[in-house]
Amino acid sequence: MGGSKAAERFSNWLTLCLVSNTRLEADAEFARLGRDRGWKVSRNGILTPAEVPVIDYQGRSWLLDDNGGRSLVSAQIGA
Repeated sequence: MGGSKAAERFSNWLTLCLVSNTRLEADAEFARLGRDRGWKVSRNGILTPAEVPVIDYQGRSWLLDDNGGRSLVSAQIGA
């Protein structure tokens, strides 16, 4: 991971496949989807990665913590 040492925390680690990661960086519409689903978090935002839910492929919403854990926020998008 590049950038600031402050970003080096477990809540900021998310593994994507090469295709998805490339699209997040190259495709503005896919980057918007990534921000909406917590896959891409602004470093200039008000919220930290630990405060931004990550939506998985099954529609479950999780908060990642700085100890390498996760907490289920909701079972489905919009739930």
